[in-house]
Amino acid sequence: MRGTCSNIGSETVGDLVQAWFVADDAGKAEIIDNLVGDDRRFGFLAFLQETYASPIEQMRLTKILGRASSFAQRESVPTATVASYFYKISGGGIEATVLSLFEAFSADRGSYVIVEEEEQLPPELGEMQDKLVVLRSSEGEDVAHCKLLADAALACGVDVLIHHAWFDPGLLWDVLACKLQGIAVVLYEYG
Repeated sequence: MRGTCSNIGSETVGDLVQAWFVADDAGKAEIIDNLVGDDRRFGFLAFLQETYASPIEQMRLTKILGRASSFAQRESVPTATVASYFYKISGGGIEATVLSLFEAFSADRGSYVIVEEEEQLPPELGEMQDKLVVLRSSEGEDVAHCKLLADAALACGVDVLIHHAWFDPGLLWDVLACKLQGIAVVLYEYG
């Protein structure tokens, strides 16, 4: 059902939800593409999170998202502002990873570290304290968390978010929230 979103600017979140249920996968991808930067994106994201709560449903959603042009791989931006997102920065050698990434991206670009739990970086990373952004979210509120993450990245002018919590059950929602803000996401997998 292509063309479902030709007048998306005048539709409410409820209208978008109704359009989602009658659209085929191409129409659903179009809904996602048209929501990038739209004020209703987080209301619609809450609907998606509720509708696609199970891992099997999330796999189905991922198939749809793969058709959305806003999820296509973007050309690299040489002067991009980069942020790295971590739950916390301590233990297990994460400090060395943070330092190497920060040095690689901060030479001629902006670079930020976004964390959920830390208020102060470990001593070896102290020089980066002014680039630290701490998220405040309530436990169990994945939509609130992903919105906080995307809003923090947007407020810092981030073009690319490096997401280090690849094992997080809320990863899909973090990626979707950032993509709906127009922010590219890279998953950094290690361990």
